[in-house]
Amino acid sequence: MHRSSALIALVLSGCYVTPGEEICSSNPLPEPVETECDDADDLDNDDITDCDDTDIDGDGLRNIWDCSPRDPTLDDPHTGGRCEDPNDRDDGDLIVPLGTSLEWDPPNTTLRSDANRGNDSLSVASGAAFNEGDEILILNQQGEDAGTYEVVLVAKATSNTLTIEPPLAHAYDSDDLVRVQRVPHYDSVTVEGTLVTPAWDPEVGGGVLMFRVCGEVSVSGRIDMDGLGFAGGQGVSGNDNLPTTGESWNGPSVHPENAADETEEYEVGARNGGGGGAPVGDVDALRDQNAGGAGGSLATVGEYSYSSDGEKYAQPGMEQGTPELDVWYMGSGGGAGAPDREEDGDSALNVSGNGGPGGGLVAIFAKERIGVPGGITAKGQRGQDAQSQLGDVDGFPIGGEPGGGGGGSGGTMMIVSDIVQITAVGDNEGLSVRWGEGGWPASGGVVVESDVVRGGLGGYGYLRIDAATLETPGNVDTANNGPHLGDITQWCWESEELPERPCYTDDDGDGVVAWECGGGDCDDSDASINPDGEEVVGDGIDQNCDGEDRCDLDGWYQGGMKTGSCSVESGARAGATLALGIGLSMLRRRRSRSA
Repeated sequence: MHRSSALIALVLSGCYVTPGEEICSSNPLPEPVETECDDADDLDNDDITDCDDTDIDGDGLRNIWDCSPRDPTLDDPHTGGRCEDPNDRDDGDLIVPLGTSLEWDPPNTTLRSDANRGNDSLSVASGAAFNEGDEILILNQQGEDAGTYEVVLVAKATSNTLTIEPPLAHAYDSDDLVRVQRVPHYDSVTVEGTLVTPAWDPEVGGGVLMFRVCGEVSVSGRIDMDGLGFAGGQGVSGNDNLPTTGESWNGPSVHPENAADETEEYEVGARNGGGGGAPVGDVDALRDQNAGGAGGSLATVGEYSYSSDGEKYAQPGMEQGTPELDVWYMGSGGGAGAPDREEDGDSALNVSGNGGPGGGLVAIFAKERIGVPGGITAKGQRGQDAQSQLGDVDGFPIGGEPGGGGGGSGGTMMIVSDIVQITAVGDNEGLSVRWGEGGWPASGGVVVESDVVRGGLGGYGYLRIDAATLETPGNVDTANNGPHLGDITQWCWESEELPERPCYTDDDGDGVVAWECGGGDCDDSDASINPDGEEVVGDGIDQNCDGEDRCDLDGWYQGGMKTGSCSVESGARAGATLALGIGLSMLRRRRSRSA
């Protein structure tokens, strides 16, 4: 009897068996997981119990995408949470090798119909390039409500409709230019060459670079968003043509008489948002004065332009936005220079300078680190120089005096990571949202490098850095007050409470409640796996949820529940069951002899 008991104990890997009692398992199942949800919970009172509700708090954002799935007042998508699952990182690594240039252009479209706050869908020009799970940026780039933005996730995409989660927090007018752009999610980003994006286009928007990174961003080359924002005003050839103001969030380039009242010449352009104005007014007062365009504005106001007699002739646009970047704008264009209007020389050869375009918009979010020994820039571009060529006037070689263009303003930059290190020195620019300079005027057939009458400087843009650890021994070029430093904790990288639905009562429909909800189903995705399932030995699957991949003797209980039927895979051995059976048989015979 002692030897038989020892044999049974050996077969069961240390589990002692007393006939008539239950067989213990060498790998017992864990206790059911304690959860906050049960069949009685219904947090959002939508008559769907929390165990079956994909949106527990009723904020319109499914639990697996929700930073705070139990708080209906918070519906921020934890878009970085996908970093925990490699299968959710569709974009891999972004690498721009040394000596190469890459134009980065993710799927994008524009709003086709008005969208109200609370809407869960967008009518767009084309939704074909978007997929379920895509994060998208919705940004009003130009119009009455320009600067408004938010990020949402695509729940469904059709040809002209994007169903989104959560519902819109803001309203968007289709009369404005509202851009919808996919936000890629990369494993890592390495820029050794040059990364750019298409410039602003008044038909489809653009000039915006935004992505998220699960690991690190390293920029030893350059992310170049200089001059990719709103366009500068258009210079003119010909003595009687009018130049235009710079573009801005407020609207496209316009002729000065449409931008503001002309009670004083230099007020032109003041109502054109951030775009620089161009001089106009009393024609006699403008003759031979080399008047330039004013600078574009954003975080700071651009400069006035002056004529050669020291008078102001074009006013820059207004500053706009906030250092916190609760609204997003690109840099504004500078105004174009004034033409020569005295008909000196050949009018076709006297060309005023275009205004410089503003800087683009950059938003980079990295979970681990952003290192910049190179440069990330969104600077305004320099205004164009005027051109003057000699022409015959009454037998004398005379050239005109057109003005240079105003400089564009710097753009907007948001840099967010746990660690931000700006180590760029020397010619490497680090981070910059600097203004563009004004262009030179021309006179008598030559460009005149005179600071007195050049186009106005653009204004600075905005730079915000959110980091737990910030190291900036290198170049950071912003307005005098430096970058705005935000709080890294506001950005949600993963759900703090529920990475998945809290539990499934019976997702596979086998009539057995899942372990997570206190039931006996150890795999609620497969109806063949439950306490009554047929065990297949040697396949690595626990079909009957007893904690082991083996057969039990009929009539015995394991883990507190009766086992189901059992079979052996072809070629597999039911060694444990066979040995147990032999051992018990020997025990019965020994008892019989003793009797």
